[in-house]
Amino acid sequence: MASFTLTNFGSVFTFPACSFIFRSDMSGIYNFTIEQGITFIKTVTWKDIDGSPIDMTGMEAKCAIRTRDGVAIAEPSCMVNGVAGEIVIGLTHISTAELDFGTAVYDLDILQGGVPIKRLLRGTVTLCKDILDV
Repeated sequence: MASFTLTNFGSVFTFPACSFIFRSDMSGIYNFTIEQGITFIKTVTWKDIDGSPIDMTGMEAKCAIRTRDGVAIAEPSCMVNGVAGEIVIGLTHISTAELDFGTAVYDLDILQGGVPIKRLLRGTVTLCKDILDV
């Protein structure tokens, strides 16, 4: 089993494996909110049962946000820090300003050689709309 640590602008939230309904053969579940017009950055750290980061050297990550019907909404950037087991997921304030949905779904996949080898996380995304523009 593994656990995940999520960091959002300096705040660190560590969730044990059970919080993600995680098994080694299944993805974890984590739901989050994106604020429209605000830069979105989340850092996910993949750790083993002992709390040590899983080395992702040579791996890539891909995140996709879609409607429940599968229509593409956004593909946040993903940067992998292999030895630290970290994935930094981000959308610029310009990208989040253009988003227009209520609730959507996402997947965060790990790839090796361009081939998906593990769905690390999945869940729902809620867009908190900018009230100044509503």
